[in-house]
Amino acid sequence: MRKTKQLTSLILCAFLAASALVSCNSGNSSTNGGDDIPESEIVNEITLPISEDGAAFDMWVIWSNTYIESLNENTAVQLMAEKTGVTINYTCIPTEAGTEKFGLLLASNEYPDMINMGEDQVTYPGGGDKAIDDGVFVDLTKYVETYMPNYRGYRASDELLNKMTLTDQGRMYYIAMLRSDSDANISPEPAWVGMTIRQDWLDDLGLEMPETIADWETVLTAFKDEKGAEAPLMIGPTGTVLTEAFTSAYGVLSGFYMKDATTVGYGPCEEGYRQWIELFRDWYAKGLIDPNFISNNASMVIPTEYGATGKTGAGSNIWGLTRKYYYEMGSTDDANIDFVAVKAPTLNEGETAQYKYVSYPVSHKIAVTTACEDIPTLLKWMDYQYTREGMLINAYGTEGETYTMVDNEPVYTDIMLHPTEDDGLLGVTSGDRLAIYARGDGVGLVPWDRWDQAYEEDKRSCIYVWDADETSLALPQVTMTEDEGNEYNPIFAQIQTLVQEKTVAYIMGTESMDTYDDFLASLKSLNIDRCIEIQQAAFDRYNAR
Repeated sequence: MRKTKQLTSLILCAFLAASALVSCNSGNSSTNGGDDIPESEIVNEITLPISEDGAAFDMWVIWSNTYIESLNENTAVQLMAEKTGVTINYTCIPTEAGTEKFGLLLASNEYPDMINMGEDQVTYPGGGDKAIDDGVFVDLTKYVETYMPNYRGYRASDELLNKMTLTDQGRMYYIAMLRSDSDANISPEPAWVGMTIRQDWLDDLGLEMPETIADWETVLTAFKDEKGAEAPLMIGPTGTVLTEAFTSAYGVLSGFYMKDATTVGYGPCEEGYRQWIELFRDWYAKGLIDPNFISNNASMVIPTEYGATGKTGAGSNIWGLTRKYYYEMGSTDDANIDFVAVKAPTLNEGETAQYKYVSYPVSHKIAVTTACEDIPTLLKWMDYQYTREGMLINAYGTEGETYTMVDNEPVYTDIMLHPTEDDGLLGVTSGDRLAIYARGDGVGLVPWDRWDQAYEEDKRSCIYVWDADETSLALPQVTMTEDEGNEYNPIFAQIQTLVQEKTVAYIMGTESMDTYDDFLASLKSLNIDRCIEIQQAAFDRYNAR
């Protein structure tokens, strides 16, 4: 049998030091946590094939693609089955049907071996600990320590990974996709979405890249007056953008955030939120903000009918839609159009914004259900996905066909980068080509830098502009208990509705700012303080993991 590459001895030593801590944290594990596994079963490296008998498992996953109907048709998935001797039969659910289908799956009491919940696209009601206590998900804590040497090594070598992959009770209810680079080093993806602005307009007008709120007002005014932009700045239907640019300049977010290193706050209760609303109310009255922002959903990306037509000069975008994208796609004849990345604004020159879109090293969450009859084999297969060899198959496809190794680095071939009519892939986007030949997101290491080759460097460079901002306002991914969730959800649903309605009304000027204190009083009466208490308790438990 052929041995896969091992983790470095440093990481393995770190595991030995941390495994005792994990075991202590796992004192509340249920009986399906594998407590009866003898120490003689501990696996220290994965060998191929993993199964001599052709083991097969089922996975439920939210996934869809234009060119193939199922991941079962993906060539990297097929290659992985050949190498490991383990076949994964995927049940692929369209994104729009994910929540409904997940509810039906749980109600059926007939579970697949694995459920890929994505990046919390679906979540178990009451959280992971309840899923274990209900007998639906397996407590994987002891199984990981026994059968997953690569995964446990990565967790042991990184305090954040260890914390994020445990429940508040110290149990593991899922195996996490880990973001890495192509050398199999854990590496969260830089911010892939942020504010963009038309560099060609700035150049025409002799303006510098805006940094402060005052700079932005100057630029947006010029876009309106000199370029005829009817919506100089695009925003989302609730007045904000995904990356919280502009709100963060005032030291708050539009939802829950960290007031300091240990204290959770709720933005709309704070003075900074009022100051941001007053700014946008003024800009809206001056025609600097999209007058139809409540119907033009531009919270993450600028709608093409605005970005490609000169109706706007600034807004949130993902990096793939930057630079001359609209011209390249034939959406405009303006060859000079150039949307470039710009950092989030601050109040004062020289400051750094304290929020950006946060990508964590932990991404998709794959739970093993109690229907699985061969957990050791399944977890060994999962662990192979955390080797560099397994990562290369999932992220790059088949060596010699979709990529070659140059100086020990994977390089996509022409079929991936420069397809022709003979390939049958002419006109197919880079993302869709990857979905045909490489599995992409899922269990294992998934390198974000694979996109560097598939897209133009001038677009990819946007991520480093956005990533220069800080994250001190960001609340980590915390978990409520079932009782907390049952109390919190109906209360916060009312609060969220009120906040969205009032925020829009204040910005558009349909409600007087004289009523703002009444708005704050309404938040109090709806029990926002209790919601903050629950979020704070969840954060405190997260820190204690």
